[in-house]
Amino acid sequence: MSESDFEVRLWSEQEFKAGRDDWQRLLASSNGDKLFLSWAWMYNWWTLWARSDMEELYLQAAYYRGELVGIAPCYIEKTHYFAKLLPVKRLHFIGHRHSRGGGLRSEYLGPIVRSDLEASVSVLLAEAIFCNPRWDEAILSDLVREDVFHRLLKDQSRLNNYPIRVLGASICYSVNAIDKFDKYKEKRGRNTRLKLFGRRKLLAEYGRVELVSGDSVDVGTVMDSIDEFHHIRFKSTTFTDKRRALVRRLVSNGSGSDIQCTSSLLQLDGETLSAMLNLLVAGKVYNIQLGYVENFDKKISLGTLHLGYAIEEAFNNPGIHSFDFLAGEGKNSDYKKRLAELESTLESIMVIRNPVLKIAYRFNDWLKELSEKKAVAKTA
Repeated sequence: MSESDFEVRLWSEQEFKAGRDDWQRLLASSNGDKLFLSWAWMYNWWTLWARSDMEELYLQAAYYRGELVGIAPCYIEKTHYFAKLLPVKRLHFIGHRHSRGGGLRSEYLGPIVRSDLEASVSVLLAEAIFCNPRWDEAILSDLVREDVFHRLLKDQSRLNNYPIRVLGASICYSVNAIDKFDKYKEKRGRNTRLKLFGRRKLLAEYGRVELVSGDSVDVGTVMDSIDEFHHIRFKSTTFTDKRRALVRRLVSNGSGSDIQCTSSLLQLDGETLSAMLNLLVAGKVYNIQLGYVENFDKKISLGTLHLGYAIEEAFNNPGIHSFDFLAGEGKNSDYKKRLAELESTLESIMVIRNPVLKIAYRFNDWLKELSEKKAVAKTA
């Protein structure tokens, strides 16, 4: 194996559109996330949210002896600072936009690399990204902190003297559904078991309880119910038209995608109390959104109770190996931590290459430090 065996080049929009089969073969041979890095998620996100006048595809593809072995699915956004005085080209991974919204949150982002060539191809893709002068700053969100590529990005930034900023970190929690269900329940604390499973009897005292799932559930109905609950609770709409279109495209029979909708409704006497949108791919359930009636009964947490049903279904399905709650905390507590067994840290970083931006950020840091010192002095 020599350097001459490898080639890295940019894909065109047409190659992206036509590249589903090659993309999915590569993804299957990689350690990359099978939902958020799938061709269906990436391509549909791009066609729904990319703006032709503001964003340019920047998708690096690596080949080994003519075979696709790596993809860095990026794009460049045209934006500006200082009241449009400083135009900036910002690098992102497809699936995220730092400004002006960008759909449902895409997690576990990063390159897709054939697992047996992960080290060498990751280096090639990192170098290809950093050698190209077309971007001024990079905002790369929800990268898996433990991944090889995450470390390489930081190494390349230091090597090129580009400042790095950590913009935030999140923890994704999940359940290993391969073990016995009883074993999972035994590991939970008493109060957690009560909220997940024990309150079913109390809910049944109100009437006929039914979990509607599988083919009996229409994904549009689920999104409508979640929106209704979220509007009451958060005064916001989760499923905008574009987000609805993304979900429908992902689970469409004609999409060529392996992604399945495994959503469910928790109903009492036919009335929906809780709605859950889940997607299943490659044996993993992703809990995309959950909405429920608040203040139904102070002893019953309807959202947690609904999750208990979904987790039990996952354990009872031999084709499922894990249930992922994804990132994000609850409104009042980090409830996912109590339900989960496994966790993974996602980190969002900024790499600054433009020299004017470097000066601006250093000046901003100086102002913050000065303000903090003054605040400390006042309280001393």
